[in-house]
This record gives sequence, structure tokens and C-alpha cells, in this order.
Amino acid sequence: MKGAIMKGEKTTLVFLLSLLGSILILINCFLVVLNRMPVIISSGSANPQNVLAENAPFWWRISFGFRGFVEGQMMILWVIFAVIVLFSSLMFYVTPLRRKMLGSLIIIFSILSIPTGGGFIMGLILAIIGGGMMYEWPKPWRETFFGRFIRAARLDSNVYSSVAEDAKALKQAVFTIILVNFLSGLGMALYSFNVGKIVIPASSISISTRIILFGEMFWDNQVFLTPLTFAGLAVIKWLILSGVMYLIGVKVTGATTEFEKIGKVIGFAYAPVSLQFFLPFLFTSKPNLMATWPMILFFITNIWMILTLVVGLKQCLDVPLGKSLGITFLGGTAYWLINQLIFVKALGTSIQSSAIAIFPLPQIPGVIQLAIEPTSLILLFMSIIVMFSVLLGVFSKR
Repeated sequence: MKGAIMKGEKTTLVFLLSLLGSILILINCFLVVLNRMPVIISSGSANPQNVLAENAPFWWRISFGFRGFVEGQMMILWVIFAVIVLFSSLMFYVTPLRRKMLGSLIIIFSILSIPTGGGFIMGLILAIIGGGMMYEWPKPWRETFFGRFIRAARLDSNVYSSVAEDAKALKQAVFTIILVNFLSGLGMALYSFNVGKIVIPASSISISTRIILFGEMFWDNQVFLTPLTFAGLAVIKWLILSGVMYLIGVKVTGATTEFEKIGKVIGFAYAPVSLQFFLPFLFTSKPNLMATWPMILFFITNIWMILTLVVGLKQCLDVPLGKSLGITFLGGTAYWLINQLIFVKALGTSIQSSAIAIFPLPQIPGVIQLAIEPTSLILLFMSIIVMFSVLLGVFSKR
């Protein structure tokens, strides 16, 4: 009976997502094979001699694939991987009862398509979502891990209510924290490492041209220290942030909820930060490179995460939107101070600045921190946040 039900629903969203993703991956792979180099989209032609000049016009490029991984006989391997993704998607249509094995194959080999562009990135995303939903079939897609992940990023308030009440969602929240931090750490590290190759005085025109114009990607073993560090500290920092939000939301505002529920909501609120993984696909010309990596994406994803926190805490604590905003700002500021005092100092970074600054941690590639110096400026910043929280009713009991 179960098999019959699944066969009757096999042309639903799960199959279509994985199929479309696998087709995009295969097309991207074939284009790379034909061109013998990554597929590169740029804002215009660029001269290798002046693309980094201070007076050069703004220029950007997106590389779907990385040169150095797609030449020669290695392409046979990438084509095989792409075919496996497509074959697994089609097999789900024929034998949906093997969903767990097929879903796992789709996820694994979709990730392995990244060196050839991951199906213009969109194919990678669709295939992974389809494979993940296939693995959890016949659960409704809205309640699968990737379904909840997407709904959380979409600011769907209902998903936070569902997550908070689901006892099994705690494992998903922890997995989300580790996964998001690993992906963002890897993206930042690769981008930062390659930007360093471009902008340092000792860098040659040849290396800059290979990275900016031809989509080559440089890396070494130190680069992988960042995602491992991010993932290793992720659960500890999540517990600290959850504890701060619990103390403010429950003990200060008088709301009624459990620590575990807040932890699950915060875990899924991290979803937008995973987009930082795609940083190495995009490069721009000077002076935009001088910021070490595109701060626009950094701010967008973190502001997006703040919005997901506001929506999630509103549902979890059952408070008005304004009070949830105040709790998020007050708790986020307290968490930032704890992060500066514990984790930044532990990484051995000293800051000597008289204003707000954004800086990379020298010991770990790609780690960016927001610093406010001197102490008087920190106190002023905290006073503004507290006043803002008072106006939003954080300190008033219901």
C-alpha cells in the first residue's frame, strides 16, 4: 500500500526538483567539457594589465566552476558524477521505495559537481533539496529538513511554531548550526585566501589574471582550518546565544517557554548565513577587493538572520513583533560582547582602533569580526541598545 501511494505521487515536487537540478548539473558539465574551462559570466571585457588598477572601471565576474579542476582526463570523472545524479533522479521515478539510497547519491554527487559549476549553482541547490526531501519521503516537503530550512529563510512564522513543538527538531537545529557554519567558513576562507593572492604586493599579474579572469581557485591546507573552526565552535556559540535569548525573553519580559524551544528556533534562524558559501564564485575588481571580501553579502546575510530571529522569537515567546525586535537587539548585543571577550581574545587578535571597524582575524583565513573601540564607544552603543529595548517594551511584563 505504501509503495502504491508513493508511485501515485512520484511526479510531485521531490522528483521535479531533483530532475531539474540534475539536468542543470549535466548541462553545466558539458559546457565545461566543450570549452575546457569554467563557464564565466562577466560585466564586460577586462584587460589583464589594468583590471586591478585603481582607476579601472568596476568589473565583476561569476565563475561556474574552477580552473585547475576541469582540464584533461579529470573531466571524465565529473561527467560520470553528473550522469549519476541524473540517473538517480530518474530511478526514483521508477523505484521510489529506494528513496534513501537514491536521495543520498543525489546529495553526494551534486556536491561533487561544484568544481564544474554545480549546474550554475541553481542546479546544485535544487538537486540537494530534492535529494534531501527524497530521503525523508513520504513526509510532506514542508516538514522535511530542507523544507524547514527554506521556510525559515523565507521568514515563514509557522515553521518556527512547528519546530518549537517538535521534539525531534532539536537534532535538526544542531545539524543546521554545524552545516551553516561549515559552509560559511569554507566560502569565506576560500575567497579571503584568493583575494590575498591578488592584492598582496608580491602577487604577480599572472596569478591575479588566473583568478580574476579565468576562474582559477587557489587553496592550501590552512584554508580548511576556518570551516573546521566555525563548525567546532558552532554548538558552543549557539548554546550561549540561546541562553542569552532565554534569559531576556523569559526572565526579563516574563514570557513563558522552554530553553530547548528557543534553541531550536535559533538553530533554524541561521539558515540565511549559508549563502556565504558561494563567495568564491564571485570576484570584483579594485577597489572592491580591498575590503578582503564582499561586505555587502556579509551584511545582507547577517541582517537577514536578524530578521529570522525576530520572527522566530515572536512565535516562540508569543510576544508582539516590536518586543521581539527589542529582545533580538538586546540579546544579540550581549552575545556580541561575550563573543568579543571570549572567542576573539582566544584567537589572539588585538584591536587598536578609535571607531567601529571590520577586520579579519590573522590566524584564521576569512574570519571577519566587528569591533568597536574604545571602551567609551562600547558603553555608548550599549546605552543606545538598552534605550531602544525599553521603548520596544522589553522590560515590561505582560
